[in-house]
Amino acid sequence: MKTAPTEGNIHTHKGSELCTRRRYIQQLVISLYLTPSRHHGSDFCGRDRTNFHPSLNFHLPLAMPKIQPFLWFDTQAEDAAKFYTSIFKNAKINSTSYYGEGAPKPAGSVMTVSFELDGQHFIALNGGSNFKFNESVSFLISAETQDEIDHFWDKLTEGGEESMCGWLKDKFGVSWQVVPPLLGKYLSDSNSSVRARVMQAMYGMKKIIIADLEAAYNSGAGEK
Repeated sequence: MKTAPTEGNIHTHKGSELCTRRRYIQQLVISLYLTPSRHHGSDFCGRDRTNFHPSLNFHLPLAMPKIQPFLWFDTQAEDAAKFYTSIFKNAKINSTSYYGEGAPKPAGSVMTVSFELDGQHFIALNGGSNFKFNESVSFLISAETQDEIDHFWDKLTEGGEESMCGWLKDKFGVSWQVVPPLLGKYLSDSNSSVRARVMQAMYGMKKIIIADLEAAYNSGAGEK
């Protein structure tokens, strides 16, 4: 006689399934760094997926970076990596790994994509729909000029949404901040009224406008 499922054992089953998926993913991701022969365009069995020439064999680093963001997507990891690397000048995709037989995703489908943005390493994972991105974690881009701010803002908000004070959310739900370094200088000024004016100006912005920050900062020139 079968026992009817209860809320408790359904929750336990889902938790166990998620833990199994996490362990599987962790083992495969770690194997990327422990096996130097893995290359962009091959799966875990070494089957060629790009008809690469031996001279174009891109290897992962033998040592895993000390800290790197690990982004959990549902099925969009490869699209996200291509999107981000198209926006930053110094960017590249280092490797792509694929699920094998018996995995929680279809065999041969993309599991992880390792990529770099201006020297910062990232890993994007197709882990399922269990988790969603939110604004509690964001990536801050230091943009020196208004042209640079405009570039990142316009590209990252394509299909996404603008927020306030230099924050935005891209089409994958990942949050970013695009801010100039001088904002930190202005907000740390020894004059509290100067700081207040700059802060008030920033509160009225979505995309940061450097000229408006400078005007707020300089409007009280000569104050002590």
